[in-house]
Amino acid sequence: MKLVNTLKTALPAVAVGILALGLAPMPAIAATATTTFAVTATVQATCLVSATALAFGTYTGVLVNATSTVSVTCTNTHPIMSALTWAWRQARQ
Repeated sequence: MKLVNTLKTALPAVAVGILALGLAPMPAIAATATTTFAVTATVQATCLVSATALAFGTYTGVLVNATSTVSVTCTNTHPIMSALTWAWRQARQ
């Protein structure tokens, strides 16, 4: 009877111990795999054009210079890109 009582008392502790070992953190085993696959994309030919205000002020008959900044951002497939690139290269010569 003493053995039965001892087993009844020890059994929960043993069960908790076994459960704790089963829930203990295990190192992750991972592998890396690589492959190649085809990718396609279509880039639409678009441009975004913006400019700062160009203000000459009130006309008085005297020559007045004014400046504005024009920004053009296009996809490289847009036909204007060739023209802008050519113009930029000509201006740099």
